[in-house]
Amino acid sequence: MLAGLPTTMDAAEERVRLGDCEFGGSGVGLAALLPLAEPNSTRLSLLLCGTDSAGLLSAVALATPTIPPMVRQPYSNMLPDFVVVGNETASLGAGGLLAAGFWGADWAVDAQTSYFQHCRKYHASAEVASSQVARSNKAEL
Repeated sequence: MLAGLPTTMDAAEERVRLGDCEFGGSGVGLAALLPLAEPNSTRLSLLLCGTDSAGLLSAVALATPTIPPMVRQPYSNMLPDFVVVGNETASLGAGGLLAAGFWGADWAVDAQTSYFQHCRKYHASAEVASSQVARSNKAEL
């Protein structure tokens, strides 16, 4: 979890998790505004990450000028609180987004103001089971 939020990024497992939705594989990137991880801070931080370099570049491309030498990035003032991009985002534009939306007042994903495509439901019990299997496989080695 990032600063107590329902957001995780696991590059080793190639996955991004927002709330109970998980997006995995190569080329997945995340751009999100989050509260700064300082006690009593009211400031925000920007998280840009990807499951690999292609995913990170896709997330960064959201703020890249389309016609240099423009100084104003195309979506910089219109992006929601979080955006998950995938391999098709560059070619399909907004239609290629895997997720986009806003946090609620409690910094949880607000389902009414968010969009999710190809969401795999995350279950904590499945992660615990898979980590136990991984530990038992290491013990056998």
